[in-house]
Amino acid sequence: MKEKRNDYKLVFDQQQKFLLKSCSEFDLGDETEAIRIAGHLRTILHTSYIKKDFDTKLTSMILEIKELVGSENFNNKRKVLNKLNGLREKIEQQQRKQILSKSLLTQLKLIDKLNFIDTALPKNSFAFYTINGPTNTTIISKSYYGLLAKEINVNQEGIEILKYLPLCLHAKSESYFNRCSSIRFEDWWHKNIYNDGKGTEFSRKDLITIVANQDGYAHIEENINTKYQTFKEANILENFINSNKKEKINLATLNSVRQIAFEVLMTINTLN
Repeated sequence: MKEKRNDYKLVFDQQQKFLLKSCSEFDLGDETEAIRIAGHLRTILHTSYIKKDFDTKLTSMILEIKELVGSENFNNKRKVLNKLNGLREKIEQQQRKQILSKSLLTQLKLIDKLNFIDTALPKNSFAFYTINGPTNTTIISKSYYGLLAKEINVNQEGIEILKYLPLCLHAKSESYFNRCSSIRFEDWWHKNIYNDGKGTEFSRKDLITIVANQDGYAHIEENINTKYQTFKEANILENFINSNKKEKINLATLNSVRQIAFEVLMTINTLN
C-alpha cells in the first residue's frame, strides 16, 4: 500500500541545503561538485516524461474492424468509422506522453508561480572578458557562453591560458545582476546558454539533465552525447586569432552548472 507523502517542504529545505553545501565546495576550488549540483537541480526543477509509440496491436485491431465495416453488408459504416477514428486518437494521445517523475517545485505547486532570474549575457557581448598580460590578438565572436566570465592569462612564454568562471564568482558581477530580469520557468529552462557557432546549442535543461543523468550523479552512460562533449571541450580561445599556443584549465560545462545554481538560489530567495 502506498501513502501520499506530505513532507515536500522538508525535502525542499534539504535540497536547498545540499545545493548550498555543494556550491560552497565548488567555490573553494572543487569544480567536480558541479555534478552533485546538477543532481540537486534536476530534483528541484526537472519533470521527466517518456514518449511512447502508438500501440501497434491496437492499430492492427482498428484496421481489421475498418475492413469489416467496409464490407457491403455492413450498415451505418460512416458512423462506426468516425467512432473508430475518435478511439484511435484518444488512445494515441494517452500513450504519446507519460509523466515519469515530477519536479519538487511542481509538486509544491510553485513552478508556475516563480519567475526565474536570468543572468545570461546578451549574445555577441564582450562583457566579463579579462585578459592579463600582453597579447597581440583579434577576437572574433563566433561562440556564445552565456553564463560564464572568461579569464585569459598570458604567461612569460606567451601561452594564453583560459579559465572559465561562473558569473557569480566574477568580482564585478553584482551590479550586472541588479539589472537582470526574471522570466517564467519554461522560457528560462529552455533558453539557449551555449552556442558554438557551428550548430551545437545547449539550454539549461539540456545541461542539467545530461550532467546529472550521464556524467556521474545518477548514471554513467556507455555512449557519450557528442553535443555535450563539444560543450565540455569548448575553448573560447578558438575565437582568438593569433599564433600563440592556447590552453584551458577547466570546463565550461561545470562552471555553467554553478551559475545555474546561483540563479535558482536567488530565485528561491524571493519566496522568503
